[in-house]
Amino acid sequence: MVDRQRLGGTQLLASLEAFALVELVGLGSLGAHTVRYVSQNRGAASTRHALFLAPGLAALLVYAAIPLLIARRPAWAAELERSVRNATPLLFLWMLPPLLSRGVFPEHEMFLMLATSALVIGTEYTLRRVDRASGVATKLARYLRPFFADGLALAFIAAMLAFACFGSIRVHQKFLTSNYDFGLFENLFFTTLGGQHGIAFERPYFAEHAEFLLYLLVPIYRLVPQSETLLVLQAFFIVGAALPLYLLARRWLKSAWQALALAAVYLAYPSVHGAVFYDFHFLPLSTFFVLWAVYFYARRAWLGFWPSVVLAMTCREDVALGIGAVGLGLLLIGRSRRLGAALAVLGVAWFGLVKLVWMQRFGNQVFSDYYAELIPAGSGGFESVIRTLVSNPLYTLSRTLTDNKLLLALHLLVPLGFLPVRQARTWPLFLPGLIVVGLSTSRSAITQFQFHYSMHFVPYLFVATVIALAVRKAAWRTPAIAALLLGAAVGTVQFGAFFGDSFRTSFHEVSFDWTRADAERAKNFAALAAKIPPTASVSAGEYEGPHLSRRNAIMTVKGGLGDKEYAIFSSRSLRWGGDTALREALRTGTYGALDVRGDLALIKRGASTELNAKALRIVDSKR
Repeated sequence: MVDRQRLGGTQLLASLEAFALVELVGLGSLGAHTVRYVSQNRGAASTRHALFLAPGLAALLVYAAIPLLIARRPAWAAELERSVRNATPLLFLWMLPPLLSRGVFPEHEMFLMLATSALVIGTEYTLRRVDRASGVATKLARYLRPFFADGLALAFIAAMLAFACFGSIRVHQKFLTSNYDFGLFENLFFTTLGGQHGIAFERPYFAEHAEFLLYLLVPIYRLVPQSETLLVLQAFFIVGAALPLYLLARRWLKSAWQALALAAVYLAYPSVHGAVFYDFHFLPLSTFFVLWAVYFYARRAWLGFWPSVVLAMTCREDVALGIGAVGLGLLLIGRSRRLGAALAVLGVAWFGLVKLVWMQRFGNQVFSDYYAELIPAGSGGFESVIRTLVSNPLYTLSRTLTDNKLLLALHLLVPLGFLPVRQARTWPLFLPGLIVVGLSTSRSAITQFQFHYSMHFVPYLFVATVIALAVRKAAWRTPAIAALLLGAAVGTVQFGAFFGDSFRTSFHEVSFDWTRADAERAKNFAALAAKIPPTASVSAGEYEGPHLSRRNAIMTVKGGLGDKEYAIFSSRSLRWGGDTALREALRTGTYGALDVRGDLALIKRGASTELNAKALRIVDSKR
């Protein structure tokens, strides 16, 4: 006998699934018009009528047909109920066509991420209701031998490494790298080779950050002292981190194919793309060493573990603070207590000695401006930040739990299916990012996923994802990974570097094409740069400096002209500052324009002022 109440539930669910299926097909058929229709509610009248009538009619037909069918074939009730249950993912998958259309909801990024969150979570939970889905995946994985996954993992990493090298070099060739930070770091390498330790752009850089990995990379830079060397090194470390991640996941999940899925997600992760294609920084390189350290920990290979930990800390002083925080977290949850204590002591001691002793030898520059709202009036430094944290926690939360941090959290977690936050034992792994990024109160680059700061989170979030999958029921892993892949697909389509004519990294929309304008700019710059002697002192524009940074005497135009013999700049660079100093120097005749080409100008102290009017037009046309 048919259970009428259960049949009513099946009937309603089936009609909703029919509605969703037709919606999925309808939205998918829009093609290039999807973004315009979904984001702006604009489209042909016929399209609007079809998407209004077809889903509703389908739902009504299914709703009406099910009772008639069961009345004629009562024995089919159980099979129909099973089929309807297996189709429940359609209730969320109908959103895929618009979410996989690049550029959808450009003005509503928060909504886009929330919609993707619903897709990810909803798909995972409905896939759990699908009969035999996990069994099919298991049989398929057995048929496809693990060494195929090993080969694909290496192929993915090699392909991404080639893409990262090509793309980052192309961004540099297009004059989209900046004095801060690419030019500064190459100048740091150059001055270190010349024996001036810790000096970049004629200032004590080691007072700002302690990045001892510099000394391990300098011999490589010595072999090929070019800008491209730093970009290739950065690509190698960031992309190469996918290898220890794959090995770790393969070991803990006992599945090469699930490990391959995680490695693919890492290689497609928008924060990884942002770090690879944004100048050069030491912080993202720590991901490579952190993931190797975790892998060696999983194998209890301490001869590999401790060197990896130390190398991670050499990438930047606050990486050590994060490692100490992870050690403290292990102590608090009662896991690997001896190791946790050792990491806590090592990390905190390293950070304290480097920050308060070694860096003070070069100057007293700190990044307390990132935490400005936590510093009471009349106070200063990190001590004031700590006092506010302890004495006024509600105020601290009001200044740190902001919309831009929620958006950052969504960008970091959606491609990982929110797995890291759904397993309490992984929460200590959030501490490195929460301490450095979470407590910041400024609306600066530090809270945007396209910048390198998010790499304080990235390696730990992926380790947390592996752990969250490892402790899951075997039958629930496949739905979780499927949902994770969906979130990663949406993330990389909307914000990654693989698709579309351009994508955002740091402050720029960049692309890898080479236009006539790019060729003309490169030609003009080469002609002007050839007129600057190799040993001459230079003040350079924000985009021109990285191409001239292999010299001892160089500063940035936005910092002024100082006593520099030459200055080179473009109207593009002056959006970051420096136009006031240049305008005064050209109008007073202190500097004379040697040559003006396109939107670029080269001026020299004491030169003829015949071309100054042309150079001033570039200054006045800054954009």
